[in-house]
Amino acid sequence: MTFAKKMNNKGRNIVKKYPQLFPLFRSLKILFFTKHHFSWWGSKMIEKYYIKKFSRIYFGTEGKYQRWQETTWLGVSALKLPSDMWVYQEIVYEVKPDIIIETGSMYGGSALFLATICDINKKGKIISIDINRKKDFPKHERIKFLTGSSTDKKTIDELKKDGKEELLEFAKKVISESTITREEFQDIERRLDKFVGDDAKEENLKFLSELFDSRTQSTINWKCNLIKLLRVGVAPKVDIAKFVHENIPSDTANNYLKKLEKRGIVYKEEIDSFYINENYEWMYSYIDKPAWLKEEFERRDLMALKEKEYQIWLKNNLERVESGLLKEERESTMETGTIDFLCRDIDGKPVGLELKYPKASKADAKQLIAYAIEQREKTGGENFRGIMIAPTIPDSLKKLLSSHELEYREIELDTT
Repeated sequence: MTFAKKMNNKGRNIVKKYPQLFPLFRSLKILFFTKHHFSWWGSKMIEKYYIKKFSRIYFGTEGKYQRWQETTWLGVSALKLPSDMWVYQEIVYEVKPDIIIETGSMYGGSALFLATICDINKKGKIISIDINRKKDFPKHERIKFLTGSSTDKKTIDELKKDGKEELLEFAKKVISESTITREEFQDIERRLDKFVGDDAKEENLKFLSELFDSRTQSTINWKCNLIKLLRVGVAPKVDIAKFVHENIPSDTANNYLKKLEKRGIVYKEEIDSFYINENYEWMYSYIDKPAWLKEEFERRDLMALKEKEYQIWLKNNLERVESGLLKEERESTMETGTIDFLCRDIDGKPVGLELKYPKASKADAKQLIAYAIEQREKTGGENFRGIMIAPTIPDSLKKLLSSHELEYREIELDTT
C-alpha cells in the first residue's frame, strides 16, 4: 500500500468517527496532495517518513534487528553508515592528511578503513582514542590506539607529541634530501628541535627574559608594544604618534631597536624603518599578555636561584654522583660553551658534570653531547665521561645521552 493510500485510509477512518473534522482533513489533503502528484509539503512529509523508516530499520528501533552493528570493513566491525564511510574516503583522498584523530575506537573497524585509504594515498597516520581498551584491535602500521578520554590532559599531551614528532621527521626528511651543507643541516635541525621540542617554551622564555632585561611591568609593556609594531614595520622618526599612543619612550626605544638590530632580531630598511626578522616571529605568541610575561620572568629568576643552590649543594656532595669523584675546576670553558664541573673519577678519567634544575631539556642534552665531542677530540680526552645531573631527566633524553655513550643521574636537592 502506498504512502498516499495509507494517509487517505487513516483520514477516512478518523472522519467517520469525527465528522466535524472533515473540513480540516480536506484542507490538509489540498495542502499536501494535488490531483496527480504530491505538493512540496507532501514531498517533504514523505521524505521525512522514509528517512525515519530507514533509521528504525538500520539502527534497530523497529524490532530486534540492528543492521548497523553488522557493518564491517575487512572483517572488522566498523559501526558506521556506509554512506558516511564513502564521504570519509572522498575527504581523505582529496585532502591527504598527515594525521587523522578519531574519538571513539570501539572495535577499530573505522580506524582500519581510514588506514586503508591512507595506504592508497601512501601517507597518513591514524590516532584512535577510546576510554575502553579492546584486546583484539586490528594491527596496522598506520594506526595508533590510545586509551583515555579525548579531553584528558594526558591524552592531549600525547597527541601533541605525536604531531610534533610527525612534523619534525617530515621536515628533517625534506631538508636531508635538499642540497645543503652539513653545517646548514645541523643549524636547521637545531631550530626545528627548538620549535617543536617539549622544552621550546622554557628556551623561548629564557631568551625573552634576557632580551627584555627588566622586571618592571611598565618597561615590559612598552617593549611588548614596540615588538608588535615591528610586525608591520616602524620608523621612529615618522611614527612618533604611534609611540605616544602605545606609551613607548622614543629615546629609549631607539636605543633598544639598535640593540635588536645588532642581535639580528630586526632589520632596517629605507628611512630608518625597522622590521622583525622572520626567524623571531615566534615572539608574537608570548607578548600578548605582558603581565603573564612578567610572572614567567620572575618564576625563571626563582628557578635560577634554585639552580644556583643546587650547584652549590652538589659541589659539596659529589659522592651523591659517584664515589671517589674529585673536582678540578668550578667551570671549564670550551668552544662549545661552559661545563659546570670538570672532575676526575677514581681511575683518573676526566668527567664533565652538567647540572640542571629542576628538569633537563633536550637543549641541555645536546650541549653535553657537544662538550663530549670536543673533549674526546683532544689529546688525552678520548676517555672523557659526560654526566647529566638533574632531579628529573625525561626518558627520551636518557636514550639520547646513552646513544652518545654519556651518562645521567637523577638526584634530588636535599638540604636537610
